[in-house]
Amino acid sequence: MKRALLLAVVLSAAACGRTDAVKKYESWADDACACTDAACATKMETQLNEMAKKYTGVKMQRADSEAIQAAGQRGAKCLLDTRANAPK
Repeated sequence: MKRALLLAVVLSAAACGRTDAVKKYESWADDACACTDAACATKMETQLNEMAKKYTGVKMQRADSEAIQAAGQRGAKCLLDTRANAPK
């Protein structure tokens, strides 16, 4: 019984845990998707470049790498949409 409880706690902690990099990229994507003008999009692109420099070469689990890639793609799509719909 104790082993099963311990295993459940460990598995749930691993499933819920996100690395700092994943949290930052997901937060960035949320902020990028909240942009409504070109100035905001430019700011978010600058932030993305800074994060990319910070995390380049950092070893991480495959799931984290995939989550970062998904967040980056989501945010990039939002920024493209923002630029396409921004007043000219």
